[in-house]
Amino acid sequence: MGFENILASLGINGMQVYIRLDQQAYHISDTITGVIHFKAGDSAQTVTHTAVKLIERYDNKDETSEFTQLENELDSFMLDERFTVAKGDTQKVKFDFKPENLNFQCKDSKIYLKAHVYIDLGIDEEVEAHIPYVTQQ
Repeated sequence: MGFENILASLGINGMQVYIRLDQQAYHISDTITGVIHFKAGDSAQTVTHTAVKLIERYDNKDETSEFTQLENELDSFMLDERFTVAKGDTQKVKFDFKPENLNFQCKDSKIYLKAHVYIDLGIDEEVEAHIPYVTQQ
């Protein structure tokens, strides 16, 4: 294992992950579509799978709590694709996701798509993108 591989396995100059959504705004009935971009750093890295969650984040109104915001998982899906991204290269994985049950806890919440990328022999990556939901049809 070369020095670059060791650094990447520790998360230094390792893989970068981005979520790009296909639309500027979504209605509740829309399928959420987009692409997850994987960019390898100084060495090749293997993605074993990616867990994606739709998260509601809202202000905690309980004044006795230490947490100012709470999260509620609305739905999730798994991208089971395993692939290796060569040093300095990129890989794109398209997704489409139709949430089954949007059980919101708060009408003023913000919605995020959160991806947890599992990297073989390396530090996992997490990234999120805001889902701009339009409340009127």
